[in-house]
Amino acid sequence: MYPDTPEARLASAAMAGIYSRGGDHRKAVEEYQLLLDGPAPERLAYRRLIAAEYVMMNDFRQARIEYEELAASEKLPAELVPEILYQIASTYYISGQAIEAARRFDEIIRKYPEADIVMEARLGKGNALAGAGRTGEALDILRSLEREYPNKEALRTRIEWLERILKEGPQGQR
Repeated sequence: MYPDTPEARLASAAMAGIYSRGGDHRKAVEEYQLLLDGPAPERLAYRRLIAAEYVMMNDFRQARIEYEELAASEKLPAELVPEILYQIASTYYISGQAIEAARRFDEIIRKYPEADIVMEARLGKGNALAGAGRTGEALDILRSLEREYPNKEALRTRIEWLERILKEGPQGQR
């Protein structure tokens, strides 16, 4: 009855969270969209949540559209730009567009070398290149992370797998 009240906005946010946790991502998007007319920081947060819902629906094209609109927003704090670009690159990787993903991860590495997400972008680029069959390049990137990457065991496993592929050929993947 009173859609413009603070209580109605809180209810929409709560409903969106409930829908999301319940796996009804379309309904979550609908609820979040009701909140896009709020103040800029809130609007940006809800846009990010909408994009994440599309990722959970495996609609990577729409997720990318949402993230790209966020990245182009003048209201987006500069420190969030590399993270949003990382999300865009990840949607390319997840959807099997390895070369474009590698290019996007590389862009983050070059433009934002001091950003917290750069190490993950380097890992993403290495994984994307491996997915594109450029095993040697991927291996070089992943080896360059060995000293600093926090999950050393996972990285080591990935490196060993790529080394096996280089040694035995693609049949070494099995």
